[in-house]
Amino acid sequence: TTDWRNNLVLVSNRHVLLRHGAQKGGLIYQPEYTLKNGRYHFHKNRLNPIAEILDEGFEGNYRYRYRGESAREYFIDCATARLVAERTAPLWSTTIPKGGRGKTLFKGIARVHEFDVFAGRELRVYKLGRGDNSIVGRVVDVMAPVITEDNRSRHNNLVIRAESRNGKSQQSFATDGDSGALIVDELNRAVGLLWGKSLQNKSEAFACHIHPVVNYLNVTPLPYDLQVGPGDGQSRAVAQAF
Repeated sequence: TTDWRNNLVLVSNRHVLLRHGAQKGGLIYQPEYTLKNGRYHFHKNRLNPIAEILDEGFEGNYRYRYRGESAREYFIDCATARLVAERTAPLWSTTIPKGGRGKTLFKGIARVHEFDVFAGRELRVYKLGRGDNSIVGRVVDVMAPVITEDNRSRHNNLVIRAESRNGKSQQSFATDGDSGALIVDELNRAVGLLWGKSLQNKSEAFACHIHPVVNYLNVTPLPYDLQVGPGDGQSRAVAQAF
């Protein structure tokens, strides 16, 4: 059988992985950097590639059918990059011992249904990725149409609204650079892939439903914390890896 370690991919947004003219086969880097006086300083001596673009994916409305329902168009923005451990150091995991269990980041995938967004019982979610993962949001819509600045219609999106903190005004659920973060619910299930934020309401962000994304990319979620690199904890690939 094929070793699963040879078939790992990172899942992110297409608009992230294919930014600046990138295409299939292009290398993905995760350079080290420090933040000093509001400026990022990248360490040029540690620019090892961690992945290469495998599936250029899709950004648009994708027809998908949940079992027992009619097909609908769901907006998805997704692509994959294959981990290329042979270009750097062997792929390994600090959290999955041989024959044992490691740290799980989520327990599987689930659908957010219309019944999950009734007023007062909206599903609570958080981000799994970069930035402040402590921000909690609530899914307030599961079939929201979104019109982009260039007048394109994106169908059936999740809308996530940040909860207020300590009685203060609502913060932003998503900030610049959060695109591609996995959305995980209060039951520790992956439910969406973040792709953008609202220009009208800073507390709201938008995400793709997870099932159409997984279906289009033909991937299986791997819910473990993985690492690529020499073992110094500096070069990481977060297991949004599917």
